[in-house]
Amino acid sequence: MRGWFGGDLWLDVLKTRLVTGYMLYQHALASERDPWKSPQLPALKENLRTTPTDESVKPEIRRLDLEFRQRYMRRLSLDRTGGWLLVGGLAVMLLAVQQAAKLQARSWLPKLKPEAASEARQLTTHSRWSVTGIRRVLAERPCRCSKLVKRKSGL
Repeated sequence: MRGWFGGDLWLDVLKTRLVTGYMLYQHALASERDPWKSPQLPALKENLRTTPTDESVKPEIRRLDLEFRQRYMRRLSLDRTGGWLLVGGLAVMLLAVQQAAKLQARSWLPKLKPEAASEARQLTTHSRWSVTGIRRVLAERPCRCSKLVKRKSGL
Protein backbone atom coordinates (compact mmCIF):
# COMPACT_ATOMS: atom_id res chain seq x y z
CA MET A 1 0.00 0.00 0.00
CA ARG A 2 1.38 3.40 -0.96
CA GLY A 3 -0.28 5.35 1.85
CA TRP A 4 -3.61 7.06 2.29
CA PHE A 5 -3.31 9.36 -0.72
CA GLY A 6 -1.29 7.06 -2.94
CA GLY A 7 2.06 7.75 -4.58
CA ASP A 8 0.74 9.94 -7.38
CA LEU A 9 -0.46 12.65 -5.04
CA TRP A 10 2.89 13.00 -3.31
CA LEU A 11 4.59 13.28 -6.69
CA ASP A 12 2.19 16.06 -7.64
CA VAL A 13 2.81 17.86 -4.35
CA LEU A 14 6.56 17.57 -4.90
CA LYS A 15 6.30 18.83 -8.50
CA THR A 16 4.12 21.76 -7.43
CA ARG A 17 6.56 22.73 -4.69
CA LEU A 18 9.52 22.49 -7.05
CA VAL A 19 7.86 24.68 -9.68
CA THR A 20 6.80 27.22 -7.05
CA GLY A 21 10.30 27.27 -5.54
CA TYR A 22 11.93 27.71 -8.93
CA MET A 23 9.57 30.54 -9.83
CA LEU A 24 10.27 32.35 -6.55
CA TYR A 25 14.01 31.81 -6.99
CA GLN A 26 13.93 33.23 -10.53
CA HIS A 27 11.88 36.19 -9.34
CA ALA A 28 14.43 36.96 -6.61
CA LEU A 29 17.34 36.62 -9.05
CA ALA A 30 15.67 38.84 -11.62
CA SER A 31 15.59 41.78 -9.24
CA GLU A 32 19.25 41.25 -8.32
CA ARG A 33 20.50 40.94 -11.92
CA ASP A 34 18.55 43.87 -13.30
CA PRO A 35 20.85 45.65 -15.77
CA TRP A 36 19.04 48.94 -15.15
CA LYS A 37 20.28 48.78 -11.57
CA SER A 38 23.84 47.90 -12.53
CA PRO A 39 26.57 50.45 -11.73
CA GLN A 40 27.67 50.40 -15.38
CA LEU A 41 24.49 52.00 -16.75
CA PRO A 42 24.62 55.31 -14.80
CA ALA A 43 28.30 55.65 -15.69
CA LEU A 44 27.53 55.04 -19.38
CA LYS A 45 24.62 57.50 -19.32
CA GLU A 46 26.79 60.15 -17.72
CA ASN A 47 29.50 59.47 -20.27
CA LEU A 48 26.92 59.85 -23.08
CA ARG A 49 25.73 63.18 -21.63
CA THR A 50 29.23 64.57 -21.45
CA THR A 51 30.21 63.38 -24.92
CA PRO A 52 27.05 62.88 -27.02
CA THR A 53 29.04 62.40 -30.23
CA ASP A 54 31.01 59.43 -28.86
CA GLU A 55 29.72 56.39 -30.79
CA SER A 56 31.50 53.80 -28.62
CA VAL A 57 29.12 54.38 -25.66
CA LYS A 58 25.87 53.83 -27.61
CA PRO A 59 26.53 50.14 -28.48
CA GLU A 60 27.26 49.38 -24.82
CA ILE A 61 23.98 51.00 -23.74
CA ARG A 62 22.15 49.07 -26.49
CA ARG A 63 23.78 45.84 -25.30
CA LEU A 64 22.63 46.43 -21.73
CA ASP A 65 19.14 47.33 -22.97
CA LEU A 66 18.97 44.17 -25.09
CA GLU A 67 20.17 42.07 -22.16
CA PHE A 68 17.50 43.59 -19.93
CA ARG A 69 14.74 42.98 -22.47
CA GLN A 70 15.83 39.37 -23.09
CA ARG A 71 15.88 38.60 -19.37
CA TYR A 72 12.54 40.31 -18.89
CA MET A 73 10.90 38.34 -21.71
CA ARG A 74 12.43 35.09 -20.44
CA ARG A 75 11.11 35.80 -16.94
CA LEU A 76 7.64 36.50 -18.34
CA SER A 77 7.76 33.26 -20.33
CA LEU A 78 8.91 31.28 -17.28
CA ASP A 79 6.18 32.85 -15.15
CA ARG A 80 3.53 31.98 -17.73
CA THR A 81 4.78 28.41 -18.16
CA GLY A 82 5.21 27.94 -14.42
CA GLY A 83 1.72 29.27 -13.79
CA TRP A 84 0.22 26.72 -16.18
CA LEU A 85 2.32 23.97 -14.61
CA LEU A 86 1.01 24.96 -11.19
CA VAL A 87 -2.59 24.97 -12.41
CA GLY A 88 -2.11 21.57 -14.03
CA GLY A 89 -0.39 20.18 -10.94
CA LEU A 90 -3.18 21.40 -8.70
CA ALA A 91 -5.81 19.90 -11.01
CA VAL A 92 -4.06 16.52 -11.01
CA MET A 93 -3.64 16.75 -7.25
CA LEU A 94 -7.35 17.40 -6.76
CA LEU A 95 -8.21 14.45 -9.00
CA ALA A 96 -5.82 12.23 -7.05
CA VAL A 97 -7.37 13.32 -3.74
CA GLN A 98 -10.83 12.61 -5.11
CA GLN A 99 -9.83 9.15 -6.34
CA ALA A 100 -8.04 8.37 -3.07
CA ALA A 101 -11.13 9.37 -1.11
CA LYS A 102 -13.25 7.08 -3.29
CA LEU A 103 -10.85 4.20 -2.74
CA GLN A 104 -10.75 4.74 1.01
CA ALA A 105 -14.52 5.11 1.41
CA ARG A 106 -16.27 2.13 2.91
CA SER A 107 -18.55 0.39 0.48
CA TRP A 108 -22.23 0.09 1.28
CA LEU A 109 -23.23 -3.18 2.89
CA PRO A 110 -26.78 -4.26 3.70
CA LYS A 111 -27.77 -4.40 7.36
CA LEU A 112 -27.56 -7.74 9.08
CA LYS A 113 -30.94 -9.36 9.75
CA PRO A 114 -30.81 -11.69 12.75
CA GLU A 115 -34.21 -13.22 11.86
CA ALA A 116 -33.16 -14.04 8.26
CA ALA A 117 -32.56 -17.74 9.03
CA SER A 118 -36.02 -18.27 10.51
CA GLU A 119 -37.63 -16.40 7.56
CA ALA A 120 -35.75 -18.65 5.13
CA ARG A 121 -36.95 -21.76 6.98
CA GLN A 122 -40.52 -20.52 6.91
CA LEU A 123 -40.35 -19.78 3.15
CA THR A 124 -38.88 -23.23 2.54
CA THR A 125 -41.73 -24.85 4.48
CA HIS A 126 -44.34 -22.91 2.51
CA SER A 127 -42.67 -23.87 -0.77
CA ARG A 128 -42.64 -27.57 0.13
CA TRP A 129 -46.32 -27.52 1.10
CA SER A 130 -47.18 -25.75 -2.17
CA VAL A 131 -45.38 -28.34 -4.27
CA THR A 132 -47.02 -31.17 -2.29
CA GLY A 133 -50.47 -29.65 -2.83
CA ILE A 134 -49.96 -29.28 -6.58
CA ARG A 135 -48.76 -32.90 -6.79
CA ARG A 136 -51.90 -34.17 -5.06
CA VAL A 137 -54.20 -32.17 -7.30
CA LEU A 138 -52.45 -33.51 -10.39
CA ALA A 139 -52.37 -37.07 -9.08
CA GLU A 140 -56.12 -37.19 -8.34
CA ARG A 141 -57.13 -35.79 -11.71
CA PRO A 142 -56.15 -37.89 -14.71
CA CYS A 143 -54.53 -36.26 -17.67
CA ARG A 144 -56.61 -35.76 -20.80
CA CYS A 145 -53.64 -36.74 -22.88
CA SER A 146 -53.84 -40.31 -21.63
CA LYS A 147 -57.50 -40.60 -22.79
CA LEU A 148 -56.60 -39.39 -26.27
CA VAL A 149 -53.84 -41.91 -26.57
CA LYS A 150 -56.20 -44.73 -25.52
CA ARG A 151 -58.84 -43.72 -28.11
CA LYS A 152 -56.44 -43.57 -31.03
CA SER A 153 -54.87 -46.86 -30.24
CA GLY A 154 -58.32 -48.47 -30.09
CA LEU A 155 -58.21 -49.44 -26.48
